[in-house]
Amino acid sequence: MRDLRRNQQTLWYALLNVSTAEDEWGNTEDIKTYGTPQEMRMSISANRGEASAQAFGADLNYDREMSTHDMNCPIDEYTHLWLDGRNPADTHNYEVAAVSRSLNCIRYAIRRVNVS
Repeated sequence: MRDLRRNQQTLWYALLNVSTAEDEWGNTEDIKTYGTPQEMRMSISANRGEASAQAFGADLNYDREMSTHDMNCPIDEYTHLWLDGRNPADTHNYEVAAVSRSLNCIRYAIRRVNVS
């Protein structure tokens, strides 16, 4: 009964890739890029309102929550998201603010971003 397909929405996500490069003087630096957007289905809440249970605490700034029972889900705190029918060819409109793992479920606090 958990993670019913009819309760899921399509989203796109891109994971952060970090590689190390060396310049002409031998200094190393991290080069951060995002991978190709991948499609996934997940349960996504409506916009956040007042609630009595706050799984991520009162101080974290986030707009919505996502959840999955796929414990192998690769999404982490550095992931960019495309929600609400946003085309992955455009800029992302959400990013992950926090991840909360339990024995059977992963919950994500996500926040809306305005990228120009």
